[in-house]
Amino acid sequence: RAKTWVIPRTHLVLHFRNTLEDVMDAERRPIDAAPDADESPVDKVDATEVDFGDLKVHQVVPSNDGSLLFLIEGAGDPRAEVGRVGAGDKAQATRLVAWDVAKAAIDSEIKLPKYPSHMAMVSGKLAVACRESEVIVIVDPRTKKVTKTVELEVKGENIPPLYVSQDSAAGKVAVLCQKGGTAWWDVFLVEIDIASGKLAVLHKDGIG
Repeated sequence: RAKTWVIPRTHLVLHFRNTLEDVMDAERRPIDAAPDADESPVDKVDATEVDFGDLKVHQVVPSNDGSLLFLIEGAGDPRAEVGRVGAGDKAQATRLVAWDVAKAAIDSEIKLPKYPSHMAMVSGKLAVACRESEVIVIVDPRTKKVTKTVELEVKGENIPPLYVSQDSAAGKVAVLCQKGGTAWWDVFLVEIDIASGKLAVLHKDGIG
């Protein structure tokens, strides 16, 4: 069944669970729902329903002017751990597309490494985690072109990205990474400079 998202015109309200396994889940929230105790002012703007038809949408991030919605879409599960997809599961066959709000249709597909799994708008750029390829891709939302691809290498080992923080510092992208096959708390928090692509480790060996 097609999924209909309720999206504020300037911000997608995401309700993150308490575990890393569910960090990509988003709940549909009725427009007239009571506000959460920790709700910010941006969550209170008017909302509109968007029906994506037969698309299987995992995440939505609006452009700054609201004319486009960037979608991680596809039959695959972007949360599936690389190399450990079960026999009954589909591989991470996802893609990044730009949805034209006025036309209610896909505007274009943005070619990325395998496979987009999480994204955030940071300092006017769209930062996309491609978990299987172990990279962060920076996309210019105006041109819909890739401007930089950064390998997440820590001490000579590439670490798959899990989650991109929309609350990153100006000019930076904060990324939560997790080694395949490790416990959910065995993660790295890294920061990427958008201009230079330089990577710094902010925290490692577990986050409390």
